[in-house]
Amino acid sequence: MKYEEIEHTADLRLKVYGRDERELFANAAFALFDTMADLSKVEARETDVVEGRGADLEETLVAFLGELLYRFEGDRRIYRDFEIAELQDDRVKAACRGESIDPERHDIKAEIKAVTYHDVEIARGPDGLSVVLTCDV
Repeated sequence: MKYEEIEHTADLRLKVYGRDERELFANAAFALFDTMADLSKVEARETDVVEGRGADLEETLVAFLGELLYRFEGDRRIYRDFEIAELQDDRVKAACRGESIDPERHDIKAEIKAVTYHDVEIARGPDGLSVVLTCDV
């Protein structure tokens, strides 16, 4: 399982899983877009390089997801495949595959305004990593 939605009264909360940090970041990006749109209708036609920077791994994750949201809203890009090319505590660089949003083909399910820093903590467990993300909707 890449992620699951956690019930929350006002915001959207997602619990994301990964065997390691790279998979966790890729799954978080997937969860973000899978929540916003029907990814079965998205084709991986083009690859964009997306980067994020932060003071630590959690802040870097939120910054990366924020940049992806900007690409979705500002550049009208939608992604379905994510390959984390470089990852350090303070920087991530990813190849994101998708295409421009086509309102006739792509079903947008939800609007996410922002991924917040509220209670973001990457946890290590016996099966890998997890993080709970809170999104403003």
